[in-house]
Amino acid sequence: MISSASIETANDNSPVNAQRKGDSVGFRATLREQEMERRLHKLELKHLKQSSRLMENVNASENAYYEETSPMVGLPLFCTFIATILSAYCLYSAKSLYLCVIALSLMVWAALWTTFQSSKAIASTPHRQSSNRLIPDVSILTATLAGLAIWGLVSREWGIPFSLTDGIAGFAGLTALISMLLSSRFTLIISAIMGVIWLGFYTLVPTINIVSLWIYPVLVVIQLFIAGHNDSKLASFFALIGGYSWLFWILNARLSAGDITLIHIAAFSMMIGMAHYRLGKAAGDALWKSASLHVVFGWCIAIAGAIGLQHYWLGTTPETWQSVPAHPFSQLSWQVIGTLSIALIGIAGLIRMAHNRMSTTAVLFTLCIAVAAAALYDQRNMIEGLIRAELNMPARPLMGLLVGAAITASSVAMCINGARRKSMLMMLAGLAVIAAQLTLMLDPNIWTAENGLAFALCLGASLCFAALFAADTSAKYA
Repeated sequence: MISSASIETANDNSPVNAQRKGDSVGFRATLREQEMERRLHKLELKHLKQSSRLMENVNASENAYYEETSPMVGLPLFCTFIATILSAYCLYSAKSLYLCVIALSLMVWAALWTTFQSSKAIASTPHRQSSNRLIPDVSILTATLAGLAIWGLVSREWGIPFSLTDGIAGFAGLTALISMLLSSRFTLIISAIMGVIWLGFYTLVPTINIVSLWIYPVLVVIQLFIAGHNDSKLASFFALIGGYSWLFWILNARLSAGDITLIHIAAFSMMIGMAHYRLGKAAGDALWKSASLHVVFGWCIAIAGAIGLQHYWLGTTPETWQSVPAHPFSQLSWQVIGTLSIALIGIAGLIRMAHNRMSTTAVLFTLCIAVAAAALYDQRNMIEGLIRAELNMPARPLMGLLVGAAITASSVAMCINGARRKSMLMMLAGLAVIAAQLTLMLDPNIWTAENGLAFALCLGASLCFAALFAADTSAKYA
């Protein structure tokens, strides 16, 4: 007789729900997971295809837009070229005034059209900005040159009291304005160079309009501000060269006229240079990349003026500093420039305080130094009487040695700052001043035991003050 268990095992007609339920549930879960993975994979492929199509459409639209804007730049560029050829032909062939003005006017409008279209193309395609940036700069320069040519022709033909050199000054101002509007370094460099060229013309043609002469320093200040914001060191360099050349040209003219003396020029240089030096420091705190140029220029001008006063106080060649009757206006100008320089030094200190680069004590100390430096010129008689009464020593050469000690300490600090900042220009400037000090003080007639002791004490104190300022964090008073 067969057992019931064997019959159940061999029975193929057993119901489905008699199978093991645990295995069935696991199998269905596996199928569901596979189906979910398959659907997710299909969704990912769909998103990738949509993304690729979107990128293709964007690239196609950019290419289409660039292809659309390229002819819009090419057409005005071609018109500018034709207008330039036509203007050159009219000027070379000495055509009538009206024909030359019409040709130059067409050149101006075509160049402005090119500038507008190329600037619009650059704004719409940032990835091509570096390759197309020169087109609007050159176009606007072409337009301003054509305008300058119209100015020269009309002023010569109709007797307008403006010379070509005045036109150069106007061109420099116009390109500076364009540089401010377009943030163009190239146009700003052209403006600074044209300012220097205009100054050279002025020294050769003294009949220039006096108005443009006194507008030039305002132009230089504008150029320096634009260069500071655009981080253009080359434009700053040319603007500084032009500005200081203009200043010393004016001072030399007044010296030749007998209105001022050499010691007056030395005092002017020292105070203006100190103000420029401190403002350059403040500009560095405001992250101007051209601030180092202002620091070096200002320091060099201030030291040059201080060396002049030092030479006066040393008394080795008194005939160089003979008193010349000065114009009353010279004393008034000194009071204005001296007061303004001290005020600018204080403003620069406040700016540095706002950037947490100087303390109140440091600002007051720099103001005291500025006042003491101004007293070297303004209170010469009082200083001589005070030293003779209190120390029973001649003020010359003692004051000259004390000024030399302060200059030497400042030169050492400039060399150390240059080494720390890896600035060869600063190190060379400091070494040059140290060499000048050695040359000035090689005269054995100025050295006595008392003078040597005073020089050593002043040099030590100046170096200690410089080290004290530099020690309060590595960059706080740099």
